[in-house]
Amino acid sequence: MHADSNISDETSIHYEQYRHDITHFLHEYSEAVDQFLSDTNSSYHYKNSSQKTSLDLSPFMVFEDNRDAAYRFKVRMALKLPRTSKKLQLSFEDFSNSDSVDDSGNIADLPIQSNYLLGLEYFSYDKKLVNINTTAGLNINNSKLDPYVGLTLRKQLYLNTWHVTLLNRFKYFLHLHVDNRFEVNFGYFINGTTQLQLLNSYRYKDEAYTNELTHTIRVHKLISERKNIYTDMSLYKLKNHKQAFHIAYYKVGFHYHNTFYKQWLYYEASPSLMFRVENKYKPTARIFLSMGIIFGAHHRHSINRFYSNY
Repeated sequence: MHADSNISDETSIHYEQYRHDITHFLHEYSEAVDQFLSDTNSSYHYKNSSQKTSLDLSPFMVFEDNRDAAYRFKVRMALKLPRTSKKLQLSFEDFSNSDSVDDSGNIADLPIQSNYLLGLEYFSYDKKLVNINTTAGLNINNSKLDPYVGLTLRKQLYLNTWHVTLLNRFKYFLHLHVDNRFEVNFGYFINGTTQLQLLNSYRYKDEAYTNELTHTIRVHKLISERKNIYTDMSLYKLKNHKQAFHIAYYKVGFHYHNTFYKQWLYYEASPSLMFRVENKYKPTARIFLSMGIIFGAHHRHSINRFYSNY
């Protein structure tokens, strides 16, 4: 909780230098990719304001009664390409985790092997209440490469004291075929620092004819610009070619985020109780732990996760 004050000045200088070197490398790599994709004779002058490249690395662990401990590594990288187009970026992310229905790490059915998305994203329309972006790239699953195209639509509405977010993420893979996720999320500000959220998502995957429904009630508290906490209750339903729709689990718990050093070193903890069908809905204890570091542009996790429904 007090890691910032306990880091010595000498250690802090080393941390800052390591992060600066890696961030500088990312910026140089981003510029090289940008120049490769654009006219090499262009006189475009890169400025710090245009260097929005970022890399978010966060190893995490999940422990649950009657299950083996699980360890994974989440990565999300975005390389801005202003010389080619100010609306274009190259992205790389862990597909299994980033698109999981349980954003705190529902890894029960995730493959152990690596599963990444490498793609070019084009933000064709990016306004305050409406966002549209298209993507094309590769799904990298161990040594297998699966080309894909995607389209993301996001619309926000304000109804009196409620705000509503409509979100649809569509991807079509050459081999995995359709992967589509649709969300309808409601938010209500109880006061300036506390928000009630009703989150609903439906996901369909051609692979194994999988249908997923998730409903979550969440109370989200913004403690400060660096810290936030939420408590929630979730219901997850599943249907595939083997089973009809059934409640796979209930989940009750809370999630704590703390950016404890500068604006780029953070940790997260999420203890919960799981009520799984395989255990006849008897409660089992579960905890998710993660520590992350951000290189490049700051995403201000605490603020973003409070004001955004996804």
